[in-house]
Amino acid sequence: MKASSALLYALMVAAHMSCSRTSAPDLSAIDDPRLFSGNDTTAFRDPAAIYENGVFHLFFSLVRIERDSVFSYVATSTSVNLKDWTEPRILTERDQNLDYSSPGNVIRFGDEWILCMQTYPRPGYIKSEMPRYGSEDARLFIMRSKDLETWTQPELLKVKGDIPEEDMGRMIDPYLIEDKDEPGKWWCFYKQNGDGQLAGSPPDSYWIADQSLP
Repeated sequence: MKASSALLYALMVAAHMSCSRTSAPDLSAIDDPRLFSGNDTTAFRDPAAIYENGVFHLFFSLVRIERDSVFSYVATSTSVNLKDWTEPRILTERDQNLDYSSPGNVIRFGDEWILCMQTYPRPGYIKSEMPRYGSEDARLFIMRSKDLETWTQPELLKVKGDIPEEDMGRMIDPYLIEDKDEPGKWWCFYKQNGDGQLAGSPPDSYWIADQSLP
């Protein structure tokens, strides 16, 4: 595995702009844009961040070679100053039939936080096969939290309505955005068959709209 680094300075600057004037960290103290550096067995990618109550919560894909097999996880780390980060903590299970990864973003919905992500199944994936793409079973999921620390088990995001999971088709890279004209209505942007897709509904219900983007 090639050495990989999460070069997230631009992302952190954007997060910094959302901080309150009294609690914003000193960006001049950051002397290295790398938050985590990869190596021959570990890679970091797909960052998503949110700032809440003085803490930056970072979510990302963590890819590791473990005994010659390659596994993907969604992991998290926190910081109060954008310079010192906690040790990455894995949120999802170790299973090549799932390989949760690519967190899109975190939203506030009602009294909880929702994190969207994908599965990227690569059963039996070993180092000598790198790189290998995810199977046709890739789907979109969400996890829920009351405090951005403890998360529920992943739940399937039914962006095609109430149809069997096996009929949904391969889909990756979700991102949730609230409708500017209809509070409480959310749009999910994602990719399917190489094209951008759009579905709309509350994220705890069936998604009823599905269309390709130009």
